Amino acid sequence: MRRLISAALGIVMIILAGCSFSVPVREEESTDSTVVIKADQKEDTERARETEIYVHVCGCVKKPGVYRLHFGARTQEAIDAAGGFSEKANQTAWNLAEVLQDGMQVYIPSKDEAKEALNEEQSLGKDLSASQKEDTVNINTASKEELMTLPGIGESRADAVIACREEKGSFTSIEGIKDAAGIGDGIFNRIKDLITVN
Repeated sequence: MRRLISAALGIVMIILAGCSFSVPVREEESTDSTVVIKADQKEDTERARETEIYVHVCGCVKKPGVYRLHFGARTQEAIDAAGGFSEKANQTAWNLAEVLQDGMQVYIPSKDEAKEALNEEQSLGKDLSASQKEDTVNINTASKEELMTLPGIGESRADAVIACREEKGSFTSIEGIKDAAGIGDGIFNRIKDLITVN
């Protein structure tokens, strides 16, 4: 009987020892799986960042705000996300097929703003045109020194221009300067944008 009891106790001890060793193994397996899950979540987050962009849509749209769009989204999609154009919007202000970048702002101006911008551009163009005219040399009134500021016009050619206009009268067009001695097509092409007859 004593031998049987001792043998039974020995078996029980072996079983208990086996259980105690199995617990850490399960914990290690659990820890490894947790690490794998966290790594997968990190990859998913990074993948989402690569495939999503945030764009600020404002101005004349129905619902201005910051919108999350897919990578490669176009301007039209950003405007659609913001509820579309409002009634005041100038719908021709943007290239609706333009590919958007993360962090961009899409501002839709009103029709009045677009009209003001156009007027400013036209006014600037007129100012530049006037400035360009002021910088040109009037070959009907220019002095010898003024004519000599033109490329290819030295003292003799300047004298020839003055002699030509005194003999034949005022030039009626800039091409008339070619009547002066020594001024052919080559010289004329160099100075045609720099001279006027007004």
